[in-house]
Formats: sequence, C-alpha cells, structure tokens
Amino acid sequence: MAGGSRSSMATALTLLATASAFVAPRARAPLTRVAAAPADAAETLFASQEASMSSIKSALNLMEKDYPASLGLASFAPATGGGGTLKSYEAPGDDNVAWASDLRVAGGDVTVSSLTVWCGPLKDVPHLVARTTVTADAVDVYVDFRPRAAVGYETALPDGSFPEPDSRDAFMARGKRDDLEKRFYGGLRDWRAGVAGAPKPAPASETEALMRSPVAVDVSLPAGADSVATAAALCADAAKTFLAWTAEDHALKPGMQVTSTYARDTKLRSNNYGLLLDTYGALFGADGQNIAAGDAGPLDEAYVGGAS
Repeated sequence: MAGGSRSSMATALTLLATASAFVAPRARAPLTRVAAAPADAAETLFASQEASMSSIKSALNLMEKDYPASLGLASFAPATGGGGTLKSYEAPGDDNVAWASDLRVAGGDVTVSSLTVWCGPLKDVPHLVARTTVTADAVDVYVDFRPRAAVGYETALPDGSFPEPDSRDAFMARGKRDDLEKRFYGGLRDWRAGVAGAPKPAPASETEALMRSPVAVDVSLPAGADSVATAAALCADAAKTFLAWTAEDHALKPGMQVTSTYARDTKLRSNNYGLLLDTYGALFGADGQNIAAGDAGPLDEAYVGGAS
C-alpha cells in the first residue's frame, strides 16, 4: 500500500483489526444515542460519497453510462418513501473499471449510501464495496475489498487462521493468500480494529462467504449522528485506499491470468446481483429488484470486461 494511504488509514479511523475483534470489539466511549432520522443522515453520507466519487472519476477517467436511466433509476421514488438517484460508470483500457455504481436513497424509512467499483481484468486490484444503511434503529456499515481470485478465504477457522494445506491446490491457495496479504490486506488489519459496533454474524450464504475478503467490515452501529459520521469516514477511507492501489503496478500477465480473472469476475457479478436482491428487497420491497439490477449493473459481456 502506498505510504500516503497508510498514513491516512492510521490517522482517520481504525476498524476491527482481527477476527477476535469481531467477537469482542475494543471498548470506547458510548456513541450518542439520539437517533438520526434517515433523511438527516443523507446530507453527511452523500457529501462524503460525492467527494469519494469525484476523486475516483478524476483518477480513473470514468465515463457515465445510461443504464440507470433505462431502468428508470436516474431519479426514482421507491414505494417505501423518499427518493433516490443512481449513476453508473465504466472506464475501459488501462483505467480498468468494468463498472462503478453510485447509489443514494434518502427519506422514507431508510437512507442508503452505496459506492461500488468493479475492476476490469487487466489488474488484480480488489473490487471496492462501501455501503451504509441508516434506519431509525441503527446505522449498518458494510465495507469490503473483494479478492480477484479464489484463494480459500471461506475456509478460515474461527481464530482467523487456516487449516494446514493437504493438497497441491491448498498449497497454491496459501501462497496466493500470502501474496494478497503482502500487497493489500495486511496493511488493513489495524484499520479494521476499533469500531464499538455490534459485529454481524459470519455470512450464512456460501455465495457471500466466497466473495468476502479477510478484512471485510460488516457492523451495526447505534442510531445517531456520531455513528453516521463514523460510517461516512470509514467509507471515505476505503475509497482512498482503493485509489492508492489503482495507482500502483498490479498488472496481470496477458493470457491465462487475465482470462481466469475475467471468468471469476463475471461469476461474482452475477452472484452479487443475487445478494443485492436480498439486501434491497428487505429494504424497499417490490422496488428492491429494480434497484438491485441497477446497482449491480448489466451482466452481459458488453459491460462486464471493462478492458475492451
């Protein structure tokens, strides 16, 4: 990770550093319990996301797509109340963005601020997901840097370690995990420590487990303005880290590396749509299917590659 990124991570927020931290988060002063209405939270979250999105658009030369408008999601009003917007982008070639999604929904019973960047297959920089969901009861934060290769993260033991390899494939997976730890995830361990929120259970869904990185953050914070500010800062930090990685040399070799990464990404994009169906269906009812489709992006080959 770039030196500037490490400095930013050290001084901004520290989030849940080890698997044990999820079980027993470090104590800190209680957050304000005065509930922040979802509509009130939108101003803080959206301003932060706008700044992050602006940096990503500038650094990676994102080109806006008309896909959200084709679904009626450029500006929309879910039946649950309030209103939302969705903007989507891609950047072919060296900028290596297959799909980026900027979703904002405010008012009614829920506020959602979600930024997603799916990288193309020219580099193995992890995909970025940073989503905050605010209701009257809680501020839920999900941040992850999804790995570009299947390296057995789902086999982690409760203490965060992995079983001793007992096959050629297992030895190869361990070597790949060590490489990803060195280049990406090791620098985020301390960052993942420190939020005094309730960690959500490990995903019961095999699909979700196969997509998660070892530094995924999935926590529920008490309702309140302090929690909203914490969530906004966390997501902004994640975007800065992601951008620092994109500026480094993580190019894949043409041929098998690019082909296998593309094949995995295509599968993950499809699986992600299924996960979003569950997430947005629970939040927005019948409108959830359309919102999930817009946020996930089209799954046809013309959009998925990002390198043509």
